[in-house]
Amino acid sequence: MARITDNTIGYADGARLRGGLVLVVILVALLGMATTPYAVGGQIVVVLSNNALPYKQAQQALESTLAKQGHTSRVVMLEQFSRDPKSKTTESIDAIVAVGTKAAVWLNKNIDSNAKLTYCMVADPVGAGLKGDTPVRGISTDVPVKAQFELIAEALPHVRSVGMLYRSKTSKGKRMLKAAKDALPKGWRLEAVATDKYNSVAKAIDALFAREIDIVWTSPDAKIYNVAMVRSLLLAGLRRKKPVFGFSPAFVRAGAMLGIGIDPATQGVSAAGLTDRFLGQDRKPDPKESGSHGETTSKPGQEEVKFDIAVNLIVAKKVSVDIPEKIIERARYVFRPETDRKGGKNK
Repeated sequence: MARITDNTIGYADGARLRGGLVLVVILVALLGMATTPYAVGGQIVVVLSNNALPYKQAQQALESTLAKQGHTSRVVMLEQFSRDPKSKTTESIDAIVAVGTKAAVWLNKNIDSNAKLTYCMVADPVGAGLKGDTPVRGISTDVPVKAQFELIAEALPHVRSVGMLYRSKTSKGKRMLKAAKDALPKGWRLEAVATDKYNSVAKAIDALFAREIDIVWTSPDAKIYNVAMVRSLLLAGLRRKKPVFGFSPAFVRAGAMLGIGIDPATQGVSAAGLTDRFLGQDRKPDPKESGSHGETTSKPGQEEVKFDIAVNLIVAKKVSVDIPEKIIERARYVFRPETDRKGGKNK
């Protein structure tokens, strides 16, 4: 009996010991979970203004980066999203990312939700009503004028006078004129011609080149710079051997000597990083996800704007300008004469 009792007691003690060890392991695991920082991904809806290629490029980079950050996303077109009665509540969504101005404006006005709203591929956020009393944060396609003037000064040290065309009767035109005046480097002079004070585009262009200017700076105002206007301005510049600064790589390809451009994929990556921060993930940005292959500029209260340099060496030769080699090396887009193409950055 004694032997049986001893065995019984030994078995019970062993069971209690094993049970205690299991409890300790569970407690340690729970404590580890409580003290180890980790991020739970959010549910994100990406709303595209339309199917334009730049928006699709931004969306693909955005989705890829969000996935790496641990978030789940789905894409929907604005037209479809705006027709869905449930879209205005979006209770199960943590964040919405608008791609394009049209989507950003509609969402900002119509969404009644706790979901955080961010955007990318938006031009002139102020004019679009995205910078009011309750600003929506996002990535603008507008490169600060100061950064553009700094690039001009670096590429063309002799410049002292800049010419520009603007609309004097519109709020956008007034903002662009003020931005140019505020960003003008010390010692420079701004010659601004209001297109709405002339009977035709041709007369406004003639008035501009009648001024003493070293370069023409252009701003992305579709009401001014349509295809015909761009062609007329570029031809006038070539005839007078006055370089033009373009607001896109396509503008530079068409005949502007120097300019800047926004890469849609970079916009998407930047918007993903902003959305991730909005969701409180407190994750240090991965350098591989920065999407920064060009110039970067930012100022207090604004997100970084990454942009690319474009130069047209064909035009530079025609207007007798030598663009510094350091600018050419930094440029993502370099348009060269056919006989001088060596691969790499010719696009």
